[in-house]
Amino acid sequence: MLPEKDFKKAESTNTFKRPNLRRKRSFLAVLAWLSLLLASLCGAGIEDAGAYTLTMSVSGSGNVSPGSMTFSDLPLTITATPDTGWEFLMWAGSGASNLANASAYETTLVLAANTTVTAIFEKIDYTLAIDVASGNGSVSPASGTSYNYDTGLGISATADAGWEFTGWTGDTGNLANPGAATTTINSDTFGNTTVHANFVKIDYTLTIDVATGNGSVSPASGTSYNYDTGLGISATADAGWEFTGWTGDTGNLANPGAATTTINSDTFGNTTVHANFVKIDYTLTIDVAHGQRQRRPGQRDELQLRYGSWDQRNG
Repeated sequence: MLPEKDFKKAESTNTFKRPNLRRKRSFLAVLAWLSLLLASLCGAGIEDAGAYTLTMSVSGSGNVSPGSMTFSDLPLTITATPDTGWEFLMWAGSGASNLANASAYETTLVLAANTTVTAIFEKIDYTLAIDVASGNGSVSPASGTSYNYDTGLGISATADAGWEFTGWTGDTGNLANPGAATTTINSDTFGNTTVHANFVKIDYTLTIDVATGNGSVSPASGTSYNYDTGLGISATADAGWEFTGWTGDTGNLANPGAATTTINSDTFGNTTVHANFVKIDYTLTIDVAHGQRQRRPGQRDELQLRYGSWDQRNG
């Protein structure tokens, strides 16, 4: 056994060291509590990050991906795809500022926050190019007019006087009826359209004959002419006959009283004319050169002769 003196010394020493041990244990307990608290806080942060929501919608006609969802990892790619005849315009909504580029159809979400965005689509404006390829006329609407795939834009071609429409050329597959002067662009046309109107001069018809008397006419009945042809016509009397004038559509003739004339160059229609002839009246003058007949001074006998007949007149 230790001497009493040594025992008291040892006891005195142990008593001095116990408070240090208690402080060490308290420090370890606090450290453990802080570790648990930190773990709890970190766990709460991870849970909150996974709770962000992405809400997506569409204005117009198209699709978006990935669609409405929850997310935690960034960056997150989102995409807007327009339907045929539509185009992407922009991302809108309260969460548009959370995107890397709100004007790009494919962009990324770069801010960890609840995000609501709408993909805005609008119809594509296509362009009509329209003109007159041949002949004289006009077209409408004006070249450069815009239309959408489902507009059913109407177009028309109007011929000038003396001309007629023959058809459209160009992107005729886009037209409901390429042979009609008034038609529409098909409502399923997903592109620009270029068309040309074509016109030709109208062929009018001359009907010509002999109405009275004996003679002939030219050209042949049924001859075609245009409004600006100035077609010549003529009437030729047979022997013993003379031309007296044209009847019928005499307003279309430059000179209805002349055997040879022309159809006016501003005649916008068919023409029917008839030539008229009468027998020529000839005059026979006869007198007595020798003989006994008594006559007054200057008296003579006249015979009025006409082709096919005669009579006598005493002057």
